[in-house]
This record gives sequence, structure tokens and C-alpha cells, in this order.
Amino acid sequence: MAETFCAECTAASSDHSPGNISTVNGVGRQFYGAAEECPQCGSVVRTLWFTLIDVPIYPMGSYRYKSAEGKMKKGFDAWLSPKPRFWARKTALHGKQVLTTFAIGLGMVALLGGAYYVYVTFIKTR
Repeated sequence: MAETFCAECTAASSDHSPGNISTVNGVGRQFYGAAEECPQCGSVVRTLWFTLIDVPIYPMGSYRYKSAEGKMKKGFDAWLSPKPRFWARKTALHGKQVLTTFAIGLGMVALLGGAYYVYVTFIKTR
């Protein structure tokens, strides 16, 4: 078996594991984002979040992440497919990724809240 992570990614991270990652009805721990892809080993930096209804609430740490099944799926395919097996090594919290993910999550909550307000105020009262 080939090395999981290259020497540079191994040196820039610790062997601390995120443990079991799971959610029930969107509540639990999930990885979001993919930044700084390594050209040698193909790993990316992902941030582990505590989520409520799949909305990121609190970042629990960033990890150098590599899928055991090869190339990581993205977008709608990743959302529909079963959760992959992966390797992960703890690294420094990726601030830009945290801010981006939190902003997108907050935007989705605002959008859904606004849609609900319009429904209750204008549509349901008819």
C-alpha cells in the first residue's frame, strides 16, 4: 500500500484523528469545504463542524483529509452518495474556510427564514 499522505502533509499536521463522524437528521459532526489540495498526495484541508439540520454551527478543527476511495466527490454527487471512508490528520484551523462556510450557512438560514416569513405573512393568510 502506498503512503497515505506525502511527507510535507504529514509534517504540517498531527496524527490526531477526528474519530467517528456521523449525523442524525442533520445533527452531529460533518466535514465541510476543501482547500489547499496537495499536488503530491491529493489531500485537501477540510473543517469539521458541529451541525444542526446540516447548518454549520461551530468549527471543531481543520484536518488534512484524503478519501480512501480515490478522488473526492463534489457538489450534488457528494450529497447523494454514502459517506466515504477517509484518512484525516489534524492541522491548523483554516480561517478562510471557516468564514466562508459560516457565511454560506448563515446565508442559507436567512434565505429559508425569509421564505418562511413571506409564506406566513402573504401566502398563508389568503
